[in-house]
Amino acid sequence: MRICWLFLACFILLPAVGTADTLSDALEKVQADHDLQLHESTVVADRDWTSQSSRDSLRQYIRARQALGRDETVAAYGLLADAISFDPDNAAAWRQLAFLRERENQFEQARKAWEKVHQVDPGDPDALYALGMSAAQRGQIEETVRLLLPWELSDRRNRFDRMQPFRGVHVATRLAAALDRMGETEAATLLRDSARSDIDALVQGAAGYQIDLGSWLRFVEILQRERSYETAFDVLALLIPTSVVQERQRIDMLVLAIGMAIAFDDGQHTSALIHDLHRREMLNVEGAVNGQANLAMSLDEAAAIFSRFGNINAAAWLYQDVIEVDPAAVMARNNVAYFMLEDGRIDPATERLLESAWRAAPEDASVLDSYGWMQYLKGRFEDDDRGPGAVQLLDQANRLAGDVPSVEILDHLGDARYRMGDSAGAVEAWTQALAILDNTQVRMDQIRQLETTQQTLWGWWGQRIVNPRDVYDLQFGPLEERLRAKLEAIASGESPAVRRTFEEQAGD
Repeated sequence: MRICWLFLACFILLPAVGTADTLSDALEKVQADHDLQLHESTVVADRDWTSQSSRDSLRQYIRARQALGRDETVAAYGLLADAISFDPDNAAAWRQLAFLRERENQFEQARKAWEKVHQVDPGDPDALYALGMSAAQRGQIEETVRLLLPWELSDRRNRFDRMQPFRGVHVATRLAAALDRMGETEAATLLRDSARSDIDALVQGAAGYQIDLGSWLRFVEILQRERSYETAFDVLALLIPTSVVQERQRIDMLVLAIGMAIAFDDGQHTSALIHDLHRREMLNVEGAVNGQANLAMSLDEAAAIFSRFGNINAAAWLYQDVIEVDPAAVMARNNVAYFMLEDGRIDPATERLLESAWRAAPEDASVLDSYGWMQYLKGRFEDDDRGPGAVQLLDQANRLAGDVPSVEILDHLGDARYRMGDSAGAVEAWTQALAILDNTQVRMDQIRQLETTQQTLWGWWGQRIVNPRDVYDLQFGPLEERLRAKLEAIASGESPAVRRTFEEQAGD
């Protein structure tokens, strides 16, 4: 299939599937099922607030706060150390020390200070947040859930903090990822729905919050680095239509959004937003002459990007959308039908799609390959009164490929020739295909193209979502193994494992 490149992707905010009570119930059930309750502490209750050490500790703590007010950080450190030496259970002093360490980017020392706060007061929300996010960063799944669940369930989670507006969304995202890894997918889904609602509320100005685009994009960067692609995509998708995004920025944000979508979308979210942008008259595709052309082109080229990076289900969904918008779209019809063939499905609708594509573009190599491959799978290897058979069609597709032969076409052609008793012709086609895959320069060029495309999609911060080598190996690795196996079988005098027809598969 031919792939063109226009980098568009978007998302329509879907309604939450659960209420706040449903989310709380789900999280409390996880907490009980996995025995993740916080430890209990009687330090505060047992404390003698009238003791000399407590009074001295409090005095030094107050002096430390006063020093910070005068921006005397070094003095504040010393006074906090004194406060802690007088009373090792002074949670307020430990908390202030943790904040100072964080401000100085001394995160390991800050974590140790937060641990002391948590020991004294297990429910302290700042300690739960800091330690929970630290556990998530270190990959400690159960500890992440143990610490962030009570934070999420507390009333603090429902407040929009102007100083830290993304904290609630960030916690929900990290907690949802940990719950997924624990197999608690229902709770994770409810949590992500809640996060979407929070994002929407912030965009709409909850608690008087005013959007600062730079801050939002920095938050997206954090989410991307943490591989929280769905939430990062939600943030971008909600920002894109707002007035704070200038038109020249919009395409860049859409480019970034599709990079996120590839990692999780099955096509529905991208389709929904592309249609929504079309309705908002924000879908201005270069080279398109009218609104419907904009819509069809955007859907088609978004589908091509998903296909290029191996998300075939999403690509198929979007190509179906193209056909609905533009029933005459040749390549969309070809691609949808080919996906169905590769999925082992054929019906009259599939046959009609490929028949119409072939008649509309009889000189296109990829269309000829799809149509010829359908004839092969139907068991029509030779020409007959119904039209050309698989061998003629695939041979013509290979000739039309010209100086850039397709390994898929060559593989198909080899199978068709073998079916016709032309073992030498089959070996020739398979050998040529394997030589292309064995060519280090060809492999590196393909990987380099994928890397270049990825930099276009996700290059804002130099982050990768997928490894181009993995994408290449996923696409061509199984084909390379099949080609080697068929050639080795021929060399050993055995029958190669060519693709079976639909009739042969049905007889199993």
